[in-house]
Amino acid sequence: VADEFGLDWVMLTAIAAQESRFDPYSESWAGAVGLLQVLPRFSKIPKDSLYDPEINVREGARIISEHLNHYSYLDSTNQWKFALAAYNAGMGHVADARRLSIDQNDNPNEWENVSSSFLKLMQRRYYQNARYGFARGIETVRYVNEIINRYETYQSIIAMGEFRNNAFPGILGIKTLN
Repeated sequence: VADEFGLDWVMLTAIAAQESRFDPYSESWAGAVGLLQVLPRFSKIPKDSLYDPEINVREGARIISEHLNHYSYLDSTNQWKFALAAYNAGMGHVADARRLSIDQNDNPNEWENVSSSFLKLMQRRYYQNARYGFARGIETVRYVNEIINRYETYQSIIAMGEFRNNAFPGILGIKTLN
């Protein structure tokens, strides 16, 4: 599925771990379902079908891909962070946080600035003037940070495994994946 949408399979795995802990029957308080916690109201797929792991991952990947395309003018790191924020909080809240960054003379294309603005959207004096209102900013900032950290951890584990397989093939009688 990752290849089908031109996505990094390790990142999709990190998202699934964050969203559902790999439980295909997971359902959030907001009504998001499945491995990638797809909200049925943002999908043309019937809710019952979203519990099928393949369908859910394909639909989640489609949505993430759309978010990545929306932020395609950003560098890869910021592009992913903004896409993850949009996947978690919605495009409207991301736009509000970016506008708030502009209002504070910060670069709205840098996640570090926008994440600070996301936190401010939890305060009445900021969200009352935001088009989409209150945002659970701390959840979105934590969400993005945890997925990026998990992704980097997975990448390190993969690199260590590849090093071990190349440096010590067949050591301890363990079969390699190659």
